[in-house]
Amino acid sequence: MKPPRSLMMLTLLALVLAACSNPDEAVPSTVSPTLTTLAPAQNEVDDTVVVTTTSTTFPIPDEIGYSIVKRIDGANGDTVVVLLDPSTYTSLTDIDLLGIIQDVIEAFPPILEAHIVDTQTAADAVLAESPTDEQKAALEENYLLSLEDGINVTFLGPFAAFGTDLLGS
Repeated sequence: MKPPRSLMMLTLLALVLAACSNPDEAVPSTVSPTLTTLAPAQNEVDDTVVVTTTSTTFPIPDEIGYSIVKRIDGANGDTVVVLLDPSTYTSLTDIDLLGIIQDVIEAFPPILEAHIVDTQTAADAVLAESPTDEQKAALEENYLLSLEDGINVTFLGPFAAFGTDLLGS
């Protein structure tokens, strides 16, 4: 004779509830120590090895610091002057400058035109309509990159040898 289906379901439910009824109860377990045997020490031979190395560690440069010192709103995008913080780097590459301009575009949209300089004198002169001789000299040495139309990059000053490029190419 088969037990009634409802009796089987009721029994199954009782088993599940009994198994899950007391979650605070600790589950007993047994831990047995592991026996480890070590090889006997060799005292006859001196296996001491002295290794002397000299390593030169080059610091990984942190992110190059910059600030937007001037921003002019425009209908199709803004014009910004980016002043680098010389205390945050020891040298710059064309790749560094491209990374900075991409960061500026992403962090401060919309950017149509940008000018990267590394001195306040150059920052003051970069948008001047009639720069003085002193400002022109500062621009020659400290005006590093310009971005026009949001994509055309021109390397300037000490980076002029890199010419022009399209951003993202």
